[in-house]
Formats: sequence, structure tokens, C-alpha cells
Amino acid sequence: MWISSFGFSGHGLGTTPAPRWEEFKAQPIRRWADLDVTTGELKRIYDRGVAAANRGELGIAVRLWQRVAEQGYAKAQYNLGVAYARGLGVPRDKAVALKWWDLAAKQGHAEAARQASLLRARRFGVERPFSKLVAAMASALKATVKWLRRVASTCRRD
Repeated sequence: MWISSFGFSGHGLGTTPAPRWEEFKAQPIRRWADLDVTTGELKRIYDRGVAAANRGELGIAVRLWQRVAEQGYAKAQYNLGVAYARGLGVPRDKAVALKWWDLAAKQGHAEAARQASLLRARRFGVERPFSKLVAAMASALKATVKWLRRVASTCRRD
């Protein structure tokens, strides 16, 4: 993309002449946010971030994912949520993690939606809602059995 924007062909042997320095200097400075990035380019940048993370270069990975996530790439948004939740390459910040997971979940990323709901549940003191439900049901069952025994003891046996 960068090469073609200055008049070069993709193979280096194009028919377009090389730009003159004055033409090059006159080009506006292009910032990342100004670029029109295609999905294929987003995936390539995301994959570079994954490769950096696998090498242990988490700071680089987070910076690459940040760029792609700001363009709306759901996998990068999910990975940023994980990085912020665990403090990998960035300071640990659960609120920022929740923000990235919510953005990914809005695009249909199921694991991001699950992580966001778990984080919200932990924030409100509900560590394991299912285990608490089972404990409450067991308590109710014990109370019911106790009541049935009391009722049965008051019945006459003939």
C-alpha cells in the first residue's frame, strides 16, 4: 500500500517513473488513523502481533493489536482485553479490559462476551453463580425434607 501510494508498481519494474523529491516532500504525512485499511491488512497486522506475543514481546504485540482493534478487528479487541485483564505488556486494568471485550462482543465474538460477563459477575461479588445456586437448592431441599419428616411424625399410623 505504501509503495503504490508514491507511484511505484508492486514489483519494482513498473512503467511509472520514480517520484521526484519535491513531489515526495509535498505529500502530506500519513498517520495510522488516516489510512484506509482493508480486512486483509488488518489480519496481517493482527498476525504480526500474535507472532510478537509468541516470541514474548508483549509490548509490541499490544501496540499492534491496539492499532488493529481501533479499526474494529474483533480478535484484536479480545486479545487486548486479555492483555489488560492479566497485565500482559500493559498495566493491569479491568475497566479497560471490559471495554475491549464489550467491543469485541458487539461484533459477535463469543469468548469476549463470556469473559465480559464473568468479569462483571466478579465485580459484583458473584464468583461462581452456579455453585451458589446449587448450594441454595441443597439448603432448600434439606428444609423441605425436614418439614416432610415433621409432618409425617404428626400423622397417625393405623
